[in-house]
Amino acid sequence: MKNAKNERGRRGTGQTGIFLRPCIWSGVFALVCLLPFASKWIWKSISIDTEMMINTPQRMLTSWLYHERPGLVVSKYLFGQTSFHYGIEIAGTILFLTLFAVLLAWAAKRLELPAKWPNPFVWIFPLLFLTHPALTEQLHFLLQSMEIAWAVLLCLVACLLACSALWKRQWLRLVSALILMAWSFSSYQSLMGLYIALCAGLYLLTFDRYQGEGRKAAFWWKLALLHVLVFGAGFLLSRAAAIAGLYISTGSFQSTAYVSGMIKWGTQPATQCLRELFSYGRQILLGQGPHYTLAYLAAALGTLLTLAWQYALRKKTGEKAPAGSSAYWIAGVILYLSPFLLPLYLGGADQVRAQLALAFVIAFGWCYLILLLRRMLLGRTAAAGRPARFSLFSMRSAFPAACLLACLFGILQFGQTVRLTYTAYEVYRQECEVSRQIAEAIEQTGVPEDAKVQFVGRLSPALTENMVRGETIGWSFYEWDAEKAYGSSERILGLWQTLGYEYQLISQEEAAGGMERAGTMPCWPEEGSVTWDGSTVIVRLS
Repeated sequence: MKNAKNERGRRGTGQTGIFLRPCIWSGVFALVCLLPFASKWIWKSISIDTEMMINTPQRMLTSWLYHERPGLVVSKYLFGQTSFHYGIEIAGTILFLTLFAVLLAWAAKRLELPAKWPNPFVWIFPLLFLTHPALTEQLHFLLQSMEIAWAVLLCLVACLLACSALWKRQWLRLVSALILMAWSFSSYQSLMGLYIALCAGLYLLTFDRYQGEGRKAAFWWKLALLHVLVFGAGFLLSRAAAIAGLYISTGSFQSTAYVSGMIKWGTQPATQCLRELFSYGRQILLGQGPHYTLAYLAAALGTLLTLAWQYALRKKTGEKAPAGSSAYWIAGVILYLSPFLLPLYLGGADQVRAQLALAFVIAFGWCYLILLLRRMLLGRTAAAGRPARFSLFSMRSAFPAACLLACLFGILQFGQTVRLTYTAYEVYRQECEVSRQIAEAIEQTGVPEDAKVQFVGRLSPALTENMVRGETIGWSFYEWDAEKAYGSSERILGLWQTLGYEYQLISQEEAAGGMERAGTMPCWPEEGSVTWDGSTVIVRLS
């Protein structure tokens, strides 16, 4: 009796170790991949909009309700971040993104067969997901980075709860999943694409895990349909929350121009929308620009070729395809199409920082490709009889080649992330220095501390060969919104307020007169580029 108990205890401890070790290593790899972001603790920098969260937090919270993102507001109150805390935002972001990688590694390990397989989700996934430039651009908005990371984690937890609820018919988990989906989607609308990618990816892993247990094709089709219905319910719930927040803030159910203006269908010719979509798709597929590589195309083609290879081997041996294979293939197509679903809805290119689904698909796609190759290799070497020498050699070569190529793409992304992070710091350092110089020039005119100031024109940062200009990274407060009536004045004075300089913004009526005055002035830093007429300070930047 005692021996039986000891055996069960050893078995339980072994099972715990099987799941605990991947989680620990996944957390370690995630923390290493997040080192560029963590460097903001030492080399501080803030981005556009962060100055509003620092100076006028209530205005920022209200604007999120205008933008139909009440989930962000709820998260801000939940974590006590309605008053901005720089260090807490960084720490929370790192914590939640690390938990995301750990939880996905744990879920993938549970769905592996046999349990001793190498788990690429431990190291390949964080390397490709957490270093993707789209995530770097998103986290550049430090005012919401922790709350977005929290919403990303909620998205994964909701997907896991939905999968578990549908598999085991546990309705309490399903209700919890819907609530978390609504919270996540109403924090950042682009996370719907991430949820679709997560759901499709976990469906593939589930199919691989249970395909040999005698379930019919109807079961897999029913499971897929239920996932679609659950997503639809979560989407409607999130829309209800967004509309409620919109009504509370504006007294109207009509979307603001910021949100409605994102949809280009109907506001511009359909042919132009199609051209933009084609150009956007080509940019991602061919890895054009500072944010993209060939990682997406390589993962898609590699997975397709591996599955075709698997089909050819089955046909050669006379083995039948598992029941529900058509549903499995459709899930794979949805996985790789998920980054393009929101652009198709909008009718044009999406913001780089919103492409979290693309970062996930690249990371998940490479992990899944490696798992497929490893499974084929183990299956062929364990099969009865001797496999063909060329076939076995090809599989043994393809597996390490896929691992090396995934690492190569991860290193390229990590290098670009380091460059983007360095660029953000260097631009902020230049902004602080220029602000100090202009503030000193203003003081020399003898103006009072609360005088009105207007900036005319723009001032771009000096970019070295080690820096790279991204979507928002590499752009200065001194050139943001320069084309508007105020010019960059509101943005610059917001930055100045965070630096301790207290000056007033001119009114919109005064802006035209200031621009006329600036017409005869030289540009900064020449003498005479800062003038005071007794009512307003004019600084001509360009």
